[in-house]
Amino acid sequence: MIIYGIRTGFLESLLAIFTIFVIWSVLTAVRLTLWNPLKVLRFMRKRGYSGPPLSIFKLDNSHELDLCRQRAKQAWNDRTAKSGIATLSHDLAPLLYPEFKEYQKQYGERFVYAPERGSIKIWAGNKPDVIREVWGCKTGAFGKPSSTFADELLGRNSLGLVVNLDEWARQRRVVRPHFYEGQLKDTVRRTKESALLWIRNLEEKVTQSGDSLPLDLSGDIASLVKEFSVRTIFGNDFESAQKGLEHEQKLKILVIQSGGVIHPLLRYILPTRLNREILKARKLYSVCIKQIMEGRKESVRKGNMVSYGDDMLGIILTAAETGEGQKTGSLPKWTEQDIVDQIRALFFASHDTVSSAFSWLLILLGHHTEWQERIRKELTETLGEDQISELEQLRHLNSLNMFVLETLRLYPPFPQVNREVHEDGVTLLGDPVPKGLGINFDMIHLHRLPELWGDDALEFKPERWAKGMKGACVDTAAYNPFGYGPRVCAGQTQAQAQLKVLVSLFIQHFRFQLSPSYIHLPTMSFSMVPGHGVPLVIEAITKV
Repeated sequence: MIIYGIRTGFLESLLAIFTIFVIWSVLTAVRLTLWNPLKVLRFMRKRGYSGPPLSIFKLDNSHELDLCRQRAKQAWNDRTAKSGIATLSHDLAPLLYPEFKEYQKQYGERFVYAPERGSIKIWAGNKPDVIREVWGCKTGAFGKPSSTFADELLGRNSLGLVVNLDEWARQRRVVRPHFYEGQLKDTVRRTKESALLWIRNLEEKVTQSGDSLPLDLSGDIASLVKEFSVRTIFGNDFESAQKGLEHEQKLKILVIQSGGVIHPLLRYILPTRLNREILKARKLYSVCIKQIMEGRKESVRKGNMVSYGDDMLGIILTAAETGEGQKTGSLPKWTEQDIVDQIRALFFASHDTVSSAFSWLLILLGHHTEWQERIRKELTETLGEDQISELEQLRHLNSLNMFVLETLRLYPPFPQVNREVHEDGVTLLGDPVPKGLGINFDMIHLHRLPELWGDDALEFKPERWAKGMKGACVDTAAYNPFGYGPRVCAGQTQAQAQLKVLVSLFIQHFRFQLSPSYIHLPTMSFSMVPGHGVPLVIEAITKV
């Protein structure tokens, strides 16, 4: 009887704890998705901001946005079917973000909208001054927004998502030396090694086929970029990391299927098949990375390694054990999960940025074959019959540099960037804004404004960069493929170096043109990608 009473009391206590946990989770979700957004909405309405209908019963515009984008996609497909590939339209705003033009017509420049539940935003697609003030802010007034979708993919404490300004600065100090010139030389070498293996296999296929070969390179590009991204981050632990990243790729797909809108705590409460699979994929990935970390620690303890390595994982581990990652002032010591989150974010940023940009570079080079020949000639004049081997050589490839800059202007990998007001009493261009307000920076519009880029803003013209940024655009804050100001992407120089190496090697080995079957449909996945792959007709260049 006593034992029965103890068991009953224990079960009752466990049930009470679980009930409290559930109630707390639900109240937290209500606060984040209902109460806080309503406060922001009321504040902005009082400041004279209009916008699409929003109320306590309907606090998001996602359904209308989906319908608007579906209509825009159908209209785009109809136009593309008529024009074919003779001309590629670079006016992507009506396809990707048609809602902003409609909102401007209906509500003027001052409007708020809710692209997802719990997020009230203003649009800054035509305001470089807002970019300068928000991204140039050196306090914690503006920062990265909390996002359930991004948190589930990358982890809340990664460099890409961390909200605390001091923690962000600490993480950036750790990873930034990896992108200095000495490390970039290794990046050039690793990228070249991986690319040459791929190119030799491709050359063999093309040569066996005869004169030319039609191929969709989208799968090849994803695999290639994944390989050298993993080698850059994990070094000699490449094989083990590959297995872990398979779970990460699966996690991406599952989170997209879920919509990413469920509060993370509810993943553990709602026992659906999708929730179980998300938790399993996340756990398997974390376990794999933690095993690699523990293996390095053990090797150092046994004297088999003198350090944790000079790759990205080694740099972060060293900081966690002996440097910046230790408890500093109000900042806590990094946990294993913090390191896993950082690695996840770094891989995601590296892979998706380069994969997207390289895809668009090949498509545009296949369409503008005159620039392909111009860059090939420049490579011959600069390198002779040699290949890129030094970082310094990239600086002399002016035509290639102009082509890359123009491609990133019209096809930035991440064309929308969001920030959030993190403090009370903040003003934006002299106008009070409430804590929790989101700010949408839309590069698709900003990179095409005629008043900033000229009347030819919708045209693909690499020569606009002949005199640098000041010759291309009247406002330097209007070009942001990698961000702007103090929080500009730490890896932008590495990404551009990798892109130039890949393009130069490909052009030296192949002549190619865009396949007649190509359908121009830029599509938002995690980054902006070609919706119908990268179909090219490739011809190997015979060395005499």
